[in-house]
Amino acid sequence: MTISLLLCASLSAQYGFEYHSYNDMRQWPTLINRKDPNIDLWLKIDPHYSDDEAFCKSQGFDTHNCMVFNHDTLNTSGLVAYNTTNQFIDVIGMFPSGTHIALCAKLSGDPCLEIGWLNFSKKLFEKLTPAAQAAGVTLVLDGDFAPVTGKDCLHDEFKPWNSTISPDDTESAVTDSGYHGRLQVLNMPMKEPNPFSVISKVSPPFGKYQSNQPARPFLLWEPMGEDQIRQVRTQFDALSPSATDIVRFANNQDPFQLLNYLYATETNDTVSAIVTSSGGVFEYKNGMWGNLTTLTNSSISQIETVTNNGLQYVTAVLPGVGVQLSQGAKKKVVSVDAVSLQLSETLNTIYVISSNGTVLVFDVTSLGLTVEHKASVTGTISSGVYLPSLKSLLFTTDDGDIHLEGVTSPVGVGRKLKGTEYKKGLLISVKDSFCFNNDKYNKEADIKLCDLRGSATTNVGAVAILPAAVPKEHIIFHPCNEHVTFAGIGVLDEAFPTVSGNIFYSPITGSCKPTVCGCPVVTGTGKLRVFDLAHPLG
Repeated sequence: MTISLLLCASLSAQYGFEYHSYNDMRQWPTLINRKDPNIDLWLKIDPHYSDDEAFCKSQGFDTHNCMVFNHDTLNTSGLVAYNTTNQFIDVIGMFPSGTHIALCAKLSGDPCLEIGWLNFSKKLFEKLTPAAQAAGVTLVLDGDFAPVTGKDCLHDEFKPWNSTISPDDTESAVTDSGYHGRLQVLNMPMKEPNPFSVISKVSPPFGKYQSNQPARPFLLWEPMGEDQIRQVRTQFDALSPSATDIVRFANNQDPFQLLNYLYATETNDTVSAIVTSSGGVFEYKNGMWGNLTTLTNSSISQIETVTNNGLQYVTAVLPGVGVQLSQGAKKKVVSVDAVSLQLSETLNTIYVISSNGTVLVFDVTSLGLTVEHKASVTGTISSGVYLPSLKSLLFTTDDGDIHLEGVTSPVGVGRKLKGTEYKKGLLISVKDSFCFNNDKYNKEADIKLCDLRGSATTNVGAVAILPAAVPKEHIIFHPCNEHVTFAGIGVLDEAFPTVSGNIFYSPITGSCKPTVCGCPVVTGTGKLRVFDLAHPLG
């Protein structure tokens, strides 16, 4: 499953993504699997230098110094097995041609005074450069590798690679193509009031980044909340950029969150008419659903519609009553304690999952429900997603974990699930999930990201995509699982991001306490954020 990291329509050539501080190599296959085939992958990692001989030996080096991948101060106890530059050289061929990898070197000192660091770095690039060139990978010098003003000792080192421009560098670096000619990637921090001011105030505007370049490379690092992301878009658009310009958000979060914040539309009124992919017209008011064409009940917790032989059939959960099945004026209420509805457009039907784990299917002929599967579960479930190809149920209870029928250990964290058929697989949304990729966990020194299990967390939703053919042993809701696409996103505490067909809904309900995953903008209550997955996931 691929994810497009450039936005469509008027945004299509202006905003992209750089995976930021993704230092656990076990996550890299998922980045490659999600890559849009038409867009280059950008990744930033942090080679961190140490001259602690005992630590370096614990990391597999036979030298007194080494570089391992981590952003923060290293844990040199030897208890953490970091990924290393040696491993990187061995696996760089896994990346598709056209990939850009920024090497943001970390050194607690002056590169020009640390002879051990400089000699190690030279030897590193003697091996890394031919390996990268053979793979068609472009390396970008960053951090202490960058030959910026004041680091003259690096001016002729690590060629032929270009470098980022430090936010602390002089304005001359933005205009000079001579001595500063290798400073090609403008790397702007989000902390500036206007991160683009350096290219707007020089003469000519954009400095050496003129529109005759195929794509002017701009990076903006670590915006998090939706307010910051939208502010950046407004500021960059005000510069009248070229159609080929790309601002890549160098972000620790998952790119799905960036796409959701930039691309989602929002309903304008408290009472909102929404047309789903299967043709249903719904009303959303005060956290509940209603159907403007066939239903009048004002207490509908979930609703799905499917078209069969030109007729629209509607299934609605009436809390405390049961499930209402309808087609036009025909209506029938079935007494069942339903916890989830699931659309199957291929089968032209809707699954109804009950609290005891029974999966029922909407029989449009009789306007009734028939049993499809009886899951082996203990106790009462709070939500479920049926996996037809495996004849198994994914479900939640009250323990904050996601369970899979027939599997002993939990397969993820979350308090509620909603599933829908998508691209010959399943698209699943999760309430109270966990945000693995963020400014904290991507950079921690004491645990590698792929070893985090996480716990159910308010203000965090998630979206997962399960291919139809995925076997049970590969169903794990984690960003380091290359077989399942998984992304945590910041949501409001009462919101349950839900899905229908290829439409992703995020109700604007509740409040957002700033978390490691960031917050959406709160512009009102009773509204819906609507995100069409057809473009960014395809």
